[in-house]
Amino acid sequence: MKNSSVDSKSSRETYIQDQQRYSVGELLALTVPLASVVASIAWATATYFIVREVQRAHVEIARIEAERK
Repeated sequence: MKNSSVDSKSSRETYIQDQQRYSVGELLALTVPLASVVASIAWATATYFIVREVQRAHVEIARIEAERK
């Protein structure tokens, strides 16, 4: 019984040591598109908030002008 625990421990250690390490090219292939997606979402969100504030300003100006008349 003791040998089986030693065997499983050594096989676990072997599994950890044999895990695939990624090359720089593979990491870049994953991270560059991900960074592009994050940047695109951030740009779209910022653009949405800017356009929304500009439209709110137009509505507010129109409301003030309507109250003057």
